Amino acid sequence: MRKEALDLHRAGLFCSSMSSRWNPAKGEQEPYEKEGVVALGLTPDLYPRAPSCIEYLIEATDVLGPLLSQHSRRGKLKEGTQTNKLALATDAGAYPWHLDNLGGDDERLVTLIYYLNPGYHPGLAGRFMRARLQSSPSGDPSPQDTIFIEPRGDRLLAFYSDELLHAVEPVHAPTADGGGEDAHRIALTIWFLGADLPKKQDGG
Repeated sequence: MRKEALDLHRAGLFCSSMSSRWNPAKGEQEPYEKEGVVALGLTPDLYPRAPSCIEYLIEATDVLGPLLSQHSRRGKLKEGTQTNKLALATDAGAYPWHLDNLGGDDERLVTLIYYLNPGYHPGLAGRFMRARLQSSPSGDPSPQDTIFIEPRGDRLLAFYSDELLHAVEPVHAPTADGGGEDAHRIALTIWFLGADLPKKQDGG
């Protein structure tokens, strides 16, 4: 899967990774670009280029989706439905503290992250950071209040999209430009949608 992701990147199919965050001054969500991170949504037409990635996505939707739905304390998930993003981070690429789902019309309930980094070692950094306690995305948790998880290959994370405050520390891959593909941090994120997710106020 990692080779396919790198091939897609070489083909120029990735674009800047965009996300949204709550702006307390404006009282609304605002888009922002993640520096050092590019992303691509996996769609069926990419199967000839990335069959393993597409097959994993289908299997996760058909197998893990119902399993997560069965054990969810937040209600059922929509059957056979998901959104996804294949993300690649180069040197200094990072994600600020955020919640995946800030409310409003966002239907994402469960986030699944699968890492494609078989050669990962601590020197590459880029660890997933999760807050120990529920807190506002407007304030960054201290290191003492943070759990660090290395993005090792074949590691799978799952959490509620609107509950877990998380971030990614900067990747340390100074050779990323000009042949340092082994240092790229690659992750496939799959979001499962809630079948009856109640609406909540934006920024909540």
